[in-house]
Amino acid sequence: MAAVEWETAMRPEIECVYESQDGLGEAPIWSEEERALYWSDHVGCTMKRWSADTGAVTVWNTPGSVGSFAFREEGGLVGATDSGFHRIDLDAAAYEQIVDPEAGVADNRFNDGKCDRRGRFWCGTMNKRIEAKTGSLYRLDPDFVCHAAAPDFRFTVSNGIAFDPEDTRMYFADTIGQAVYAFDFDIDSGEISNRREFFSTAERTGMVDGATVDQDGYYWFVDATRNARMCRCATRKFEKMIPASEVRLGHRVQLSIRILEMSPEAQELLEPEVEKCLERYPARPPRTSKGVGIRGPGGVPAH
Repeated sequence: MAAVEWETAMRPEIECVYESQDGLGEAPIWSEEERALYWSDHVGCTMKRWSADTGAVTVWNTPGSVGSFAFREEGGLVGATDSGFHRIDLDAAAYEQIVDPEAGVADNRFNDGKCDRRGRFWCGTMNKRIEAKTGSLYRLDPDFVCHAAAPDFRFTVSNGIAFDPEDTRMYFADTIGQAVYAFDFDIDSGEISNRREFFSTAERTGMVDGATVDQDGYYWFVDATRNARMCRCATRKFEKMIPASEVRLGHRVQLSIRILEMSPEAQELLEPEVEKCLERYPARPPRTSKGVGIRGPGGVPAH
């Protein structure tokens, strides 16, 4: 693999849009139709919506933690929770379980997820205690059939799922394993294969959290440490990362790029560890950034 090369660019202009006070903000998704940002507070067991037009924030209580979610074409959400996949209707306060593929795995929970452009919802599980490689990767098809996407692949913390603009490559990060992997991706069948390491953070300060890919094929991810950086890696002829404290991150939150500064994830989700987590990594509110003009691939895929 090519050596990771660091570069420096202009600092972004960052604007705080809402003091959310989340325990662990997760899974920000922009709704172009509503001009609104949705996200979940995993520790607080809430879902939130911020309107770019009015600044109003709506908060819904959830019966459990929502690690990630996606919009559904017919309305509502599909969510990955501590008890599997659910249909979610926020306004009706309806939470219907679809399937829990790990009902017998007490030490696991669902974490980062993302829809591909055919409406399949991909999500990985993680070890709650951050102690063992017990996580698995799943694909929930639009007909709600759940598949083990990579049966021979185990990891500690699932994160960083994203797809390239050509729909030929899928990325996946094992935060604690300090690696981002690339898979060959067949958009027609939904199959992934040929897993290989895309890059490692073993020799860098940082941990890969949420991620996306822009229209030029760059892989952007959040560094889930005290540094709270955004970084990017080239996906074509060479690979590099840029400290986000020194890079222009984009053209406001409407680009569906995950530029929210939230409480980092790492190893703080256990109930006895929450207070220590919040003391070490104070909650950060949602923010927008503008400056360079990088753009997302366009639209947010729905399930």
